[in-house]
Amino acid sequence: MQEVPVSPDILVRAILASQPNGVYQRRLVKLAYLAEIGYAAEKGQRLSSSTYVKDHYGPYSSELVDAALELSSRFAVSENEASPIDPDVEATRFIPTADCRPPLSAEHEGFLTRFMEAHGRERTQDLVDESRRTHPYLEASFKQTLDFDHWIELAQMAKNDPTFIREVEKAARGTAGRRLTGILEARERLKSLRGLDAHVSN
Repeated sequence: MQEVPVSPDILVRAILASQPNGVYQRRLVKLAYLAEIGYAAEKGQRLSSSTYVKDHYGPYSSELVDAALELSSRFAVSENEASPIDPDVEATRFIPTADCRPPLSAEHEGFLTRFMEAHGRERTQDLVDESRRTHPYLEASFKQTLDFDHWIELAQMAKNDPTFIREVEKAARGTAGRRLTGILEARERLKSLRGLDAHVSN
């Protein structure tokens, strides 16, 4: 049975709860997005109902940002301070309260725990760079909503082929499909070359 995708506010609370020292807006969105990518590759469905668009600094979700701002009155404390990336820019840091951790299914809890253990300490810029290398981001136009359905389709195609199962698992652990996307593209190029060879030989 498939899990029901969590709402944006539940995903925000789950990410915040794993970052006890607080998390900046950009980092929050990138962690949530990369968790979505990994979950989609592993489970073949969406982790949350959040939407993302292609922006200059990687995928962006106004739903997640709005949810974080709304939650700051109960499940987090928000502070405006100089951005760690650009000191001349003010950034909002969300610090979770003791009761921030949301109720989650065992499947969602297990996945997010594994994901955050693997990626919760990565530098924000590394998360930005990784998110910009994912298939949904690369195939979208600027400000276009990212297409998770196509990504899930590609991931499941690979999962059904034993040759690519290990690559899907790497994507689920947080490489965010970078290796998987490259292999899928290489496979398509190989198919094209084989078709061309067959045509020439005939």
